[in-house]
Amino acid sequence: MRRCVAAACVVALWALAASPLTAAPSSNRVHRVSDFRPPHYPGYGSRQRGAPSRLLALDDKVLYVAGEYSTGQDLWVSDGSASGTRLLRELCGSSYCSLESWVSTGSFAFLGIRNSDPDGDHVRLWRSDGTAAGTYPLTAPLPTAYMIESTTWDLVLAGPFVYFWSCDDGVCGLWSSDGTIAGTQRLGDRRFVVTGAVVPWGDDVYFLGWRGRDVDSLWHASRRTGQIDQIRALPSRYASPSSLVFAGGRLFFIADDHGRELWTSDGTAAGTVPLTHFRPEDALPECTTLTPLGGRVWLFANDRAHGWQLWSSDGTLAGTRQATDLPQSAWGPIYPGALEPPLPGNQLAWIGGRLVFVAVPKGTKEPQLWTTDGDPRSTTLLSGCPHGCPQLDEEGSFVVIGDRAAFFAWRPNRFNLWVTDGTGGGTIELPFAADESSLYGYQLAAAGGRWFFTDGAALWTSDGTRAGTVRFAGFHGELDLPSALAAVSERVFFAGLDKRKAKGLWQAAGAAASEVLTPPYEPDHYLGPLIGAAGDHVLGSFQGCWSADAEGIVSLPAAATDGRCSSDAIVTSVGPRAFVFESWESLFYNGASFWSTDGTAEGTTPIVLGDAKVWSNVVSWDGGTRALYVSTGGLWTSDGTAAGTALRVPLSGLTSSLRVAGERVYFVLASGGTQAVWSSDGTLAGTQPLSPAWASVVSDPSILGDRVYVLARETADAPLALWSVPVGGGAAETVPLPAIDAGNAEALTTAAGRLWFAAQIAGDRTGGWWLWASDGTAGGTRRLPVDVSATYGRLTVTALGGAVYFPSSDASHGRELWRSNGTVAGTGPVLDLAPGLADGIQTSTVVEWRGRLWFGAEDGVHGMELWSSDGTARGTRLEVDLAPGPAGSRPYHLQVAGDRLFFVADDGTTGRQLWVLDPG
Repeated sequence: MRRCVAAACVVALWALAASPLTAAPSSNRVHRVSDFRPPHYPGYGSRQRGAPSRLLALDDKVLYVAGEYSTGQDLWVSDGSASGTRLLRELCGSSYCSLESWVSTGSFAFLGIRNSDPDGDHVRLWRSDGTAAGTYPLTAPLPTAYMIESTTWDLVLAGPFVYFWSCDDGVCGLWSSDGTIAGTQRLGDRRFVVTGAVVPWGDDVYFLGWRGRDVDSLWHASRRTGQIDQIRALPSRYASPSSLVFAGGRLFFIADDHGRELWTSDGTAAGTVPLTHFRPEDALPECTTLTPLGGRVWLFANDRAHGWQLWSSDGTLAGTRQATDLPQSAWGPIYPGALEPPLPGNQLAWIGGRLVFVAVPKGTKEPQLWTTDGDPRSTTLLSGCPHGCPQLDEEGSFVVIGDRAAFFAWRPNRFNLWVTDGTGGGTIELPFAADESSLYGYQLAAAGGRWFFTDGAALWTSDGTRAGTVRFAGFHGELDLPSALAAVSERVFFAGLDKRKAKGLWQAAGAAASEVLTPPYEPDHYLGPLIGAAGDHVLGSFQGCWSADAEGIVSLPAAATDGRCSSDAIVTSVGPRAFVFESWESLFYNGASFWSTDGTAEGTTPIVLGDAKVWSNVVSWDGGTRALYVSTGGLWTSDGTAAGTALRVPLSGLTSSLRVAGERVYFVLASGGTQAVWSSDGTLAGTQPLSPAWASVVSDPSILGDRVYVLARETADAPLALWSVPVGGGAAETVPLPAIDAGNAEALTTAAGRLWFAAQIAGDRTGGWWLWASDGTAGGTRRLPVDVSATYGRLTVTALGGAVYFPSSDASHGRELWRSNGTVAGTGPVLDLAPGLADGIQTSTVVEWRGRLWFGAEDGVHGMELWSSDGTARGTRLEVDLAPGPAGSRPYHLQVAGDRLFFVADDGTTGRQLWVLDPG
């Protein structure tokens, strides 16, 4: 569990928080509780909504993403004018959302967005043509997993199509899209374990991997045919293929064939063959990098006869040869255990029909430039540079434009930018005033036919000549090259800082730079989550615990709360009080805190547990005057104080969650290797088992009518069944799940007069989980058309009238508010709020308040705002538009307290604050 900061900060925090209301309400029913002002803390205080982080050229405009991983991602577009720079869409309302990959076809862009929310991690494909109407998702959320050779979700363009993997538990499916929803589909029905990148060749792609019991193979996928075909199985079951690249009209890769070898393929089985037959098995280590340049591939290899050397291949046996014959020391120090020379492939460039590379001349220690045409006899040290040739390091990269490459390098006593055309006479030092104290801050990128570079303090540009190398005036650097550059027509857009250190969008034409739009700083106050309610107060967490009513916020004493309060705390309302339990783990010790509060500082008291913990949920007892829960020894009750806390009923064994009906509590007790349903009236004499002993119970008890239901197995090898017993005791009844075509089941709950649970279809090997509804009988139990595979053992449904409501999606709709009355016909979306596959409802929290459902949602016009519904399409409406326009206030942590609805939102002016909606 997370640990909170010391309590001393909390007192100072809330002394600043309780300031008068200043902002005008967005409606006559909503107002900000107070101006939250956190203490100085890195990462908090202010932000710039709309400050660009990554840019992509799109026709005559530029797309850019604003926002950070922890605050969601917004997509903007600009034509180079302030009035033409605008927000297109919030790509996701999650607090953990990131742009993983994007590519431009020229007329529109594909975007891969990774999102983490309560339903887990997933990715989805978006598209944008630079207009709001043309910006929407192409897929529903897809499972994601890190690739073996990549930690990003890569999009690969091949002709007019984009290809990408969707992976779950290490097994991947290949998808493709033409930019339309109908044209976005998974190819074939095969699922793969992939061992490398997807490589385009024409309109098709190729990849390495295996499927099922297949051996490692080279595969071909075509969007036009919709098929994935095996080109050739590799000779070894553990060929470990890697480094697939395309060069000179052929594919190249590395794979085992009695040792690591270079392979090539012309796209046919017969043309997929090894090109090398090195005698030492470790001539090519697994981390070998292939670099395609000049229609050939280049790599380091060690044939033992010549040591480490550059090799190259044109895809033929005759054209596969050693390219250099330099001393081992030419490639820098080869440390014991090193797999290959330390110089990376980004220090190779093909210029003027020759390879330019870096090596160390014999008798020296400084890497310098060399050239070769692929024949060892042609390998020469570059010389004759005006004013001396440069000395390079092992980390600088070549950035090529046309027939020249730029790079950072040394000359005695100086570290500057250089340009070379592959000849000594064409290798010149550019007039760039470098600061040796910030060498590791240098970055270099190319856009629009010019080089851009920064030393961390200023931005420079160069056309490759001394006269054309200039510093942009009025701009203060801090670029994340190359993602912060995008060339559009004759202009280059970039993200940078102005004199106030504010980040905005800039553009350059030639060597002149101008500011397009720099958004103002806004407060960025992190209020923390709302974790529960105590009477008419809400409880929240930020560096400690706090409480708020409609008038203001106060801190709760650290002496009572143990100074610990987080979103992991379990909060239960009992009458006018809240009981809060939280456990935590650290490297050196574990602990737990248990306390109660009426929402005031003086009404907050600790409940001493000692070494005991709360082993169950806390429930309201004795007419809402006391709490009942399971701790060490059995059932305990508490009035919210240590003195008023006592063991009520001794129990031996582990219990499930508690369920209250009338004046009795029901639970599952595990003891002696079996489990059974028990009930208690809070006395020892009134506590007894209700059911027979089962081998296992996989759910908490649920009460429907006069019966208690559980999912259980009578014996260890018996099928799972829905069992029930009368609340007052009697014969047990069962509905075996195989009899209703159900397999594994979990998350049994009661709502709207029905039982609900998640279950798989018997015999279905896809592993999908579905929503089921039941009246407790076999004939009254049915599967509903709702996929709940992402709910991870829980169902979150909100009852209103005779139906339940919950966020869900299907093949035709993004995440929307769904309704179910327990029938197939009565199950579906209430309203397609954001048409198509875009998500309308943005959070997993739906609360009932004053006979309506309340949630955060967007309709494609407004950003994420507060909406409500009476359960019908006509009765679903936008309630509060705190941040007008597409930006959205992102209301989170909706919590009912007393007769008011509280939530955390950002109106674009005051940062994230606590808001309250009064009844009206």
